Amino acid sequence: MNNHLGTTKHFYFIRPKVVSTFLLLMVFNLLSPPAASEQDRGVIRDKPKLLWSVSLTNDADWMEAKRTIDTNAFGFPRVALAGASVIVSFLHSEHPELPPGYGGLMEPLRLKALVFSAKDGKARTILHWQARREDASLMPANDGGFVVHAGDVLMRYSPSLELVKRTDLPKTEPASHYRSAYSAVEMLPGGQVLFLRKFKETPTRLESVGTWLEVKSFDEITAEAIPDWRPVIPSADTLVRSEVSVVYVRQKSNWDPILKSPGVHASMFVNERAILLTGRRKVMVIDRSGKILFSADMNQMDPKIKKRSLRGNRFAVFDTRDTNRFFGRAGIFEGHYFAKVFDLNAAGPVSEIDVGVQDAREVDLALSEDGSYLAVLTGSTLSLFRLPVPSAQ
Repeated sequence: MNNHLGTTKHFYFIRPKVVSTFLLLMVFNLLSPPAASEQDRGVIRDKPKLLWSVSLTNDADWMEAKRTIDTNAFGFPRVALAGASVIVSFLHSEHPELPPGYGGLMEPLRLKALVFSAKDGKARTILHWQARREDASLMPANDGGFVVHAGDVLMRYSPSLELVKRTDLPKTEPASHYRSAYSAVEMLPGGQVLFLRKFKETPTRLESVGTWLEVKSFDEITAEAIPDWRPVIPSADTLVRSEVSVVYVRQKSNWDPILKSPGVHASMFVNERAILLTGRRKVMVIDRSGKILFSADMNQMDPKIKKRSLRGNRFAVFDTRDTNRFFGRAGIFEGHYFAKVFDLNAAGPVSEIDVGVQDAREVDLALSEDGSYLAVLTGSTLSLFRLPVPSAQ
């Protein structure tokens, strides 16, 4: 016994910090609640059906953009479900002759789209456009086609992948040394209206104007001055913003508070009547008056990837459990990801797909127009799932 006690004292004397840390981890893990079961999370037990998966590794530009992900600052790849097509779009450099690791920091850039058939995953075509780092996106439209924002150009493509409309945006200098003149071009719920926000730097502050455009013609519907730089969430006829845990809606040039909820903020309109809030390990859907329609717990503090169906009946998010907790083996960008789909009519989750440990910079998802299909990108694999119908309420 004395020898044992002596050994114990010697151990504490040599590595007190290691022993203290070990004891703290043991106590923390004992006190941590067990992972919620599928039933506890409210997920419908009918599993999504995997229809097909394809690899993107045969595309050299994809592999180069993936290899230089730490230096290219291009932003993440994006997935879109547009009619009969599943599309992966990403930026890559036009400087393949530069040494490895340097091309990704240089412009000009190209926005490239790998287009696959939603029916069987077979390649349909490859499209590409010259773009800029902050001005490049591809967005599904309500007719089964899609809109491309590339540099100072807007283009609309038909479901048969033909260019049917092109318009040049007014060319301007960047609003400041760190911000593009056009902060975003967003497709609004329903896929018939675009929102464009243009910034202008004045001697005293950064101002902006929001413009609503018809998708079919790119004609201006209306425009409204937005007096500062703060992010806004657009719908077809109003704006929403969050500030210090208060959600405001734009009403006749005034910002009216509709909900106070510490730690959550407006993320997007799911449809013209429903607003998605995220934060504090939850998702919450409210109406325009601030009434809470439903909420659900999440593992992640604030999910970064959020997509809606064009009809506005469903939305999907990526939730994650951090695999780098304590002495995890994963890299700092990696987590254990779950694609979760929520239905407004069911007032909660209808599906969950465990996609395993993934790099946060190499994942995305997208819903079909009616929310019955989900495309998921993980690493260099693109998959399409048929989702279950929610239970009758």
